[in-house]
Amino acid sequence: MKLAILSDIHGNKLAFDRVLADLSTYNPEEVYFLGDAVNYYPDCNEVVGSLKRYNIRCIKGNHDFMVTENLHLSESAAMVYGLCNTQQLLSEQNFDFLGKLPTSIDIEIDSVKIHFVHGSPSNQLEGYLYPDTDLTDFKGLNYDFVFCGHTHRAMVRSAGNIQFANPGSAGMPRDIGDEASYILFDTERVNCQIHRVKLPVKDIIRTYKDYVHPSVIQLLGRK
Repeated sequence: MKLAILSDIHGNKLAFDRVLADLSTYNPEEVYFLGDAVNYYPDCNEVVGSLKRYNIRCIKGNHDFMVTENLHLSESAAMVYGLCNTQQLLSEQNFDFLGKLPTSIDIEIDSVKIHFVHGSPSNQLEGYLYPDTDLTDFKGLNYDFVFCGHTHRAMVRSAGNIQFANPGSAGMPRDIGDEASYILFDTERVNCQIHRVKLPVKDIIRTYKDYVHPSVIQLLGRK
């Protein structure tokens, strides 16, 4: 079976649309989203609407949890995340959708055991598995593949007999700032590939204006 896995859209509909258009050319049979549909950028309803419309299987990210659980944050953090704006814009239906998402999904396809999580197997919402993270503690897990998001950095790594893969970010990449990324995974061939999608940088900055944090502008290659 051909799967597409993506993560961390963060309300950036312009980037998400580009990723959806690109992955559709490969005709994946199922698409999985590893969380963080909202915050930072303002198109929260449009992004959640697309996730539902395309029957994408979703799990909850820390930002989705932050919004639906009304977590108390410092004023500066809430401003950077665009938390108050998201809570004001998000429809009740989409709020309920995010609130009811699971924090992980386990499946087995073609005898391949797969674990989907936003952060890490040990800390589903807040754990970070970077390209240089020590994965020794995870070698004993009973999975063949672990797909995780949260870092906004794409990777495919091994720990013992387990492959750890991160699709990077579909809306706010932090490794190659002007390229979103996602993963295509063929369970029959056990083939996992990272795909990159050029972002419409000028359109993003022009459309979202003050929502684009200065650090993001730098990552996008603009000063």
